[in-house]
Amino acid sequence: MSLLIRPPIQSGDSASAARQDAPYRVLRISTNDMNAWDSYVRANAQGGPMHWAGWLGVLQDVFAVEPLFLAAFDQSDALRGVLATYISSSLVGGRHGASLQGGILADDSQAATALFENAMNACNRSNCKFLVLRGGQRPSTAEVGSIQVVHTLIDTSKPLDMLFGALKKKTRWLVRGCAGLDFNALEGTPSELEQFQRLYAQSQHRVGTPVPSRKFFPAIFKHFGKRVRLFSVSLQGQMIAGMVCVSDATGWTSLYAARDPAPMAANNGYLLYWGVIEWMHKNNVLQFDLGRSAPGSGVHKFKSKWGGTDVYHDHLYYGNQASASIDNFKKIHSGYTLKQRVWQALPPSLCNTLGPMLRRNLPMG
Repeated sequence: MSLLIRPPIQSGDSASAARQDAPYRVLRISTNDMNAWDSYVRANAQGGPMHWAGWLGVLQDVFAVEPLFLAAFDQSDALRGVLATYISSSLVGGRHGASLQGGILADDSQAATALFENAMNACNRSNCKFLVLRGGQRPSTAEVGSIQVVHTLIDTSKPLDMLFGALKKKTRWLVRGCAGLDFNALEGTPSELEQFQRLYAQSQHRVGTPVPSRKFFPAIFKHFGKRVRLFSVSLQGQMIAGMVCVSDATGWTSLYAARDPAPMAANNGYLLYWGVIEWMHKNNVLQFDLGRSAPGSGVHKFKSKWGGTDVYHDHLYYGNQASASIDNFKKIHSGYTLKQRVWQALPPSLCNTLGPMLRRNLPMG
């Protein structure tokens, strides 16, 4: 379904402004155009971990969705904006379109609007109920509604003692109480990813959410190479907490994290987060994004313990059934739906079998 771009993408200088009177051409890219797409993302300070073109390969390898990766060009055929989306049919959201986290990345509002209009047209042709842009630049078209999310950012360029001092007092005490636990920065071997998959499946079951296929995390490491890292905490050689982080233009972001809740693993989450902050500082990373959470949620409150700064983003909904989709999303993320309670009551072994089949159509919601 992908189309080759003609003429080839020219990454250009993202800091230079496109001609304000120039119309934009929006084209769908293929795997042949990945390097130029990534060059554009790398040169843009707003480029995030899910703007990388490698997610096209992850979607194709693991999920039953139609990837829709769009690039906007000015009259000189210079690349001026990108939008990574997919079209899906799922039991949870129905037929819909969604961008990856970070939404539209573009040089100006004209390019952003051109990308949005093309994505919206594709969704309409596919009879989608709604399109959601997960953050990023706003197009000129007003959304039907929105949901706010928060990212907690740590300035890891600060001195290490200042970073530790910024933690809440009890958090410092819990980090110091992690004797016998080992922190590791891993390359993501098959056995390491298998251990993390086990932890992640357990955490997803606890919140009533189907787990992705076992192919998911290996696909991320396959398509991102040195841009992805698995951090872990182990007890007697066994992983009891883990976090998958992906780099971007300004730092690294936590995309997936899980831990063993057993009493023997007490404080594992605290050592994990502090260990990652310390690793980022020692490796001259400017910023560590603790990842997305719902404002005021338990996850958000945990992340607020680490002395960071909260930055809020809007997930924008468009389409005839956008309002109903927003209501459904809020119920799911409150944890109060019947489907979630039923899923939590099922045996974990059954969930691990059925989960990947359900998540094939719901990649990264």
